[in-house]
Amino acid sequence: MADPTASNTFKQSMNNYNCPRISLYSPSRNENDIVLAGGISLFTYQGGAFVYDANEGFTSQGTVVVRDSSGSYSQYYLGNLYPDIINPNTGNPLLFGAGAEFLMNPDLPMTNGLINLDALHDGDSLGYIFGGIAAEQPDFGNTTASDQLFQVFYNTVPEPSTWALLGLGSLGMIMFNRGRKVA
Repeated sequence: MADPTASNTFKQSMNNYNCPRISLYSPSRNENDIVLAGGISLFTYQGGAFVYDANEGFTSQGTVVVRDSSGSYSQYYLGNLYPDIINPNTGNPLLFGAGAEFLMNPDLPMTNGLINLDALHDGDSLGYIFGGIAAEQPDFGNTTASDQLFQVFYNTVPEPSTWALLGLGSLGMIMFNRGRKVA
């Protein structure tokens, strides 16, 4: 950004730590979308609002950072991206994404080194998310190395205000809606 202190400078509010990144490019819109899948975040979405966490806690929530054709950036909330995997000791779902890697399907259509969003078809496998940290709670809980492997699929959504539908794992699809802009 030309002036990082300016009020109109893009400030990434969620998914601030190393997490799986899926980079997509739409030649027809000249737009780059980067899906950030879980990890550690300054904000999370809870009870209809974005909540600040000074400890930057673990989260399974994701966002997409969009660079549009004018070069402007925005970030949109995508929801909880991972299937619920319950810790049998606490009964709580584990949180994934921090330190994990996205392993891209090498057969995907590419443009300028990015997945060509315009050339994807419903059901295409984008690849896998593997490794990283599994956390019991956002802050000050137990963590362990994750041995989970999540397959990522692409599916379009008919509503014009929705971005895309990606599924992680075999427990169904998760809709990503561009309706909530991150603060």
